Amino acid sequence: MSPTHASRRDFLSHAAYGVAGMAALQLLGREAYAESDILNSSGLHHPARARHVIHIYLGGGLSQVDSFDYKPELEKYHDKELPAEFGTAEPFMGKAGRLHRSHFAFNQRGKSGLWMSELFPELCEVADELTLINSMVAETAN
Repeated sequence: MSPTHASRRDFLSHAAYGVAGMAALQLLGREAYAESDILNSSGLHHPARARHVIHIYLGGGLSQVDSFDYKPELEKYHDKELPAEFGTAEPFMGKAGRLHRSHFAFNQRGKSGLWMSELFPELCEVADELTLINSMVAETAN
């Protein structure tokens, strides 16, 4: 199937396997890496320290604003239309719905001050050991 004919569902299905595919390639290539000096000549200014990656793919699952992506402005705009000064959002099906705040309370955790929802009480205890990447940007409302 060509990328221009792939549905949204097809794209998300294929994207879900991205990290697993990278992990498989790394495991399969481990011997080749051990025999070469590629790891030491990668150009990094420091040795990599991450030993594990947890990739959470929740197609249709938990919203980011209910887990690790604190959006305090959503309290102010809860149950209101998207303000014109925010620009426009391309809706997925018809009209974009009203804005909605998180269903759960957020607090800053650990010395790092990482914002986490109350959904993860045990994970909050190790907040300083986590690295979260919150850099997704979208032009659509879906």
